[in-house]
Amino acid sequence: GLAGRVAALPPDEQHALLLDLVRTHAADVLGHTDSGAVPVDRGFLDIGFDSLTISELAERLADATGVYLTSPHVFDHPSPDELAAHLLDELGPREAAAPDSVISDLPRVERALTAIAHGEDESVRAELRTRLRSVLARLGGPSPNGSGAPAANGAGTAEWLATAGTDELFAFIDQDLGRGSDVS
Repeated sequence: GLAGRVAALPPDEQHALLLDLVRTHAADVLGHTDSGAVPVDRGFLDIGFDSLTISELAERLADATGVYLTSPHVFDHPSPDELAAHLLDELGPREAAAPDSVISDLPRVERALTAIAHGEDESVRAELRTRLRSVLARLGGPSPNGSGAPAANGAGTAEWLATAGTDELFAFIDQDLGRGSDVS
């Protein structure tokens, strides 16, 4: 896939590949035949994008890269250069954490999420849901657990994640990660 192709390139070529991908899709969305028509460092809004075309660009890039990308992500990284850097960050190599340390951190994360779920405004909860969905997708999706989650083969994962509520996500975390009610 694309992540493998990016990882196989020297660091100085990784950003260039993703920048070309962003510019090519941006040009296509705007109806240009040449990606050169999309300046590297000018904002998407400045070169003719609106909320609808930003949404289309986000969708195309998400399909092309496998990175969870929405319109707000594009607005947060408003030029082709900045968006390519964000994609590189998402696709780039990560230092693998030891599974035991990740699992031992889950109770703390669960407590923090529970506190946030009951105390923060909707925009914070929405951002958390988005990030959790992205993490779940990278883990290969949820497995059967009685919470209505899709099968481990990924069938229905995107649909389930798109409609899962906070309680369903917490139930998935509790049941699939085996930390349920024994968390203090």
